[in-house]
Amino acid sequence: MVKIELTNGDVLRMNLKNRAREKSLRDTWYAMSDMVSMQGKVLKVTSYTGNKYELKISEVKNCECSDSLFDYSTPEVEKFIPPPRKIFENSVAPKDPESVPDLIQHVLDAAEEIFESIPEKYKANLFTFLSELRKVDVPFLIIDMESMQIASGAMREEDPSKMGMHVQRFIDHWKSKGDKNFLV
Repeated sequence: MVKIELTNGDVLRMNLKNRAREKSLRDTWYAMSDMVSMQGKVLKVTSYTGNKYELKISEVKNCECSDSLFDYSTPEVEKFIPPPRKIFENSVAPKDPESVPDLIQHVLDAAEEIFESIPEKYKANLFTFLSELRKVDVPFLIIDMESMQIASGAMREEDPSKMGMHVQRFIDHWKSKGDKNFLV
């Protein structure tokens, strides 16, 4: 039996006409898989049942052969089904929350997951930015779009010496808006 894992996640399992062909397919793929010039070459494979596959070397992630026989009660191609993606909806509350504490915990869990996905360098910049604002008693609220853009620029700043520029820009924006649009 030959087992071919593809880069898209699909897995092909099949028998070829004889064991020598299975070993030859595996050896051919192995020899060509790490050669850049061979990545566009196509392997033409015909299974024992007559199914034909044309696979580029670059599409094959792994190829193995074994002495066992493939059981044709299952399909030769096992399609990859990606796990469901988590989607964060900030405008819709979860359906039928059991209680207010459950709803709060759901929001906290989502915020923690988002925060964990931020690169460490960006987190450090964000903490520096927010602590500088606290030092001068300037509040930060995320519902003002320009404030968010300034904070985003500070978070992505490559040069730490320029953080003061972002803080001052935020303070100037805050003063131009007045206290009415910002909450502590």
